[in-house]
Amino acid sequence: MLSGFLLLQLATAVAGYTSLGCWKDARSPRAMPFRWTEGGGKGVMTLQACVETCKDGGYLYAGTQHGDHCFCGDTYDKYGSATNCDMDCVGDEPGNGNCGGSWANEIWDTSSSNTAATVVAPVAVPAPEGYVGCFRDNSSRDMDFEPPGSDKPGFTLQKCLDECKQFGYIYAGAQYGSHCFCGNEYGSLGTASNCDMDCEGECGGSWANSVYESGGDGNIRFGRTEGGSECIATGWGDPHIITFDGLKYDVHVQSEMTFLKSKNTDFTIQARLEPVPIGAKPMVTTAIVVKEADATLPKIQVSLAKSANSENAVFIRNDCYVQLFVDDVSRDVTTGTGREDAHVFNFGRLIKVEYPTTNLQLDIEVGYWRGACYFSIDFILMDCRPGDDLIGILGSPDGNKNNDWMNENGDSLPIPSGASSFFFKPAYEYAIENWCISDETKSHFTYEPGYGFSDYENCLEVYNPALEEIVTAAQNNPESDGLTVCEPFDFGCIIETETLGTEAGEAYLKDPAVIASTQTATIDTPAGDPTSPPTSGPTSGPTSGPTDASELGTSGNGNTFEDAEDPETADTEDVDEPTEEEITPTDTEDIADPEEETGTTPPPDAGSRGDPHFKTWKNEHFEYHSQCDLVLNRNPEFADGLGLDVQIRTKLVRFWSYIRSAAIRIGDDILEIQGTADEANSLRYWHNFQYQKEMKTIGGFPITMKKSNGRYMKNRFIIDLDSKYPGQKIQITTWKEFVAVDFKNPSAEAYGKSVGMLGDFKTGKTLARDGRIVHDFHEFGDEWQVRPTDDMLFHDVEKPQFPTKCMMPEDPQGERRRRLDESSVTAEQAEDACASLTDPLDRKDCVYDILATQDTTMAGAY
Repeated sequence: MLSGFLLLQLATAVAGYTSLGCWKDARSPRAMPFRWTEGGGKGVMTLQACVETCKDGGYLYAGTQHGDHCFCGDTYDKYGSATNCDMDCVGDEPGNGNCGGSWANEIWDTSSSNTAATVVAPVAVPAPEGYVGCFRDNSSRDMDFEPPGSDKPGFTLQKCLDECKQFGYIYAGAQYGSHCFCGNEYGSLGTASNCDMDCEGECGGSWANSVYESGGDGNIRFGRTEGGSECIATGWGDPHIITFDGLKYDVHVQSEMTFLKSKNTDFTIQARLEPVPIGAKPMVTTAIVVKEADATLPKIQVSLAKSANSENAVFIRNDCYVQLFVDDVSRDVTTGTGREDAHVFNFGRLIKVEYPTTNLQLDIEVGYWRGACYFSIDFILMDCRPGDDLIGILGSPDGNKNNDWMNENGDSLPIPSGASSFFFKPAYEYAIENWCISDETKSHFTYEPGYGFSDYENCLEVYNPALEEIVTAAQNNPESDGLTVCEPFDFGCIIETETLGTEAGEAYLKDPAVIASTQTATIDTPAGDPTSPPTSGPTSGPTSGPTDASELGTSGNGNTFEDAEDPETADTEDVDEPTEEEITPTDTEDIADPEEETGTTPPPDAGSRGDPHFKTWKNEHFEYHSQCDLVLNRNPEFADGLGLDVQIRTKLVRFWSYIRSAAIRIGDDILEIQGTADEANSLRYWHNFQYQKEMKTIGGFPITMKKSNGRYMKNRFIIDLDSKYPGQKIQITTWKEFVAVDFKNPSAEAYGKSVGMLGDFKTGKTLARDGRIVHDFHEFGDEWQVRPTDDMLFHDVEKPQFPTKCMMPEDPQGERRRRLDESSVTAEQAEDACASLTDPLDRKDCVYDILATQDTTMAGAY
């Protein structure tokens, strides 16, 4: 543990590397495509570290820039020569001048050798004030609040301290160089001695927090206290409303609207709704403004900017720029309000607005679909504001959903029956007649130059049935995207899918807002209006929704009405058995395995193999080329809570990569298997971190090892799950250096709660850690890089390790494609070698691998 002082390793200049001069760089695209960030800004970036990292990655050149940046590539002269490469590498002896300059790379030939030894000299640097000590952590967390800025680009110790202080926590714990945890207590798990990572300060270690006093007062501002009486309403998408009491309906009015107001004070929340620029043009929320009753508190407005050139516009994502107005004055949203009595925080796509003295919080997420930016907002009343008589679009938080439609006087209005009423004409007329702001003097919005109230007010607009017609057409078309995506049927999902795309519909079902409700409003209907009990609702978001509402999401809109499905006959299980397909085993090994010759037609196997190819639970194939450790599968509920973790380690070979090792943990047992190129075809494995330790079971399941001396020299480790999951196995196969992992005959019972590189078991969708769908496989692979919270299972540590991102090939598609065009092994030869594979996707992967490696025996990996 570093205590009182931090020892930064400073090295003398390293001789022996050949410089190719100083060359210009630009922000986008970079002159050199791969950036290594592990050393940047931490006092450990050296010339030697940069050059050797690029050399290990197979790159021809290394570029040092700005003293602490390192880039790798096979070209470097895209923008011409420069003359300002005069900065020292921060980890080398002062005066070396080897680390480029501002937007300038000093280029080094990685084929040149290092002839001088590195001399390490420890330098004492005072530790930040408030250091308490090094303390253990585990998955249950010693300090249980992780602020949004944790594990994000640009993480520093000071940011961790600042965030914990802003949230009111007394202590901040920095862990593993990039993670931050907050709490009012620490040390429940005892002390630790491995806080040896730095981040411009001591930043803990693996499962160890470096604890500091943050300066917080212990009064938690964010976070949900247990047993709290908070009330939550939400509006997401186009926009779909869930009131404080759980009533769900849509508001497709183009205007400024009163979302919430107090009858007895001046407290008001208003929203601006505008049409998206495509299709039937459903409305989305583009601005929100809060005015508290206390005149000393600032009015806060967060809105989508008209352009990137708007005053203080801040880029958030895609084409979305956000403006902040505090008392009508424009501010940069990343700098907050500049006040102590009201706060605005920006964490990537999430913007938080907080009034500590009134217990009001808004969580605003910036969304984007098909060219349309919009807000999804959670309205959080931490104490339900007992002193206010609240009315508006969001209803009254009194526990009674029957009065959530009301007029401006607070008088209850009849709530209609029938699903379409909550999405189309009745909902439209309710919103526009009661909550549309037609008087400019009652609007609290600030406008950009050239715009004003009249550009948004449309309170006399009559109902347009275009959306209703689109949904009707989708209902009548069994092959429509809406019916395909929106199962169980949901009008809101249909609208999202048919107007904004399938991704929007999937997002609607997955994550209706920053914190989605899973509760259903059961409307008490008059006698003679038949209703049925509600069925299960849409998939839950990250945290719970309104605490006093009934379940949300039945028969088309989330409210109970006629023809709703009977819950006793409805299938409410959150994962279904996959559709069984007839497949033929694709194992080309020349020795028979009688255990697998059952004559059955199992569901598709899932797994990863080759260079590497991933096959999801739905038999969809994709590639992700990198060098790092990845979470292939994680299921804490496997075998009645015994738990299953499968991780793979990939190795980069210039323009492609392969799976070098796999590690599996069941319960407390870990098996790691590694490929080998030796002619003896030895079995390389570690059982509970001991090399070739005898083993008969893993987590209580029998394991057998089969070594082949046939044509393909293929070895197999088979974990038999039959005692718990009949007919199912996990098979790890090695062929030369290559490792493959296959889940044989998988079922929802075994893998229904799995996450990782194989996607969602039910849908096959490639889901991120937070449940959103990721369509870019590079982003998806980065998402499932092994993190400290995943417990790295391998017996040794190989770079890169999170937070350093996976090492990527220079051009995983273009260069590799060019190599395929120049192959000496023909496509016909590759197809012949892979002919025994009956699955066309496996055969395609096999052919691709042979052409990439120029080795026809590569078919052995299949």
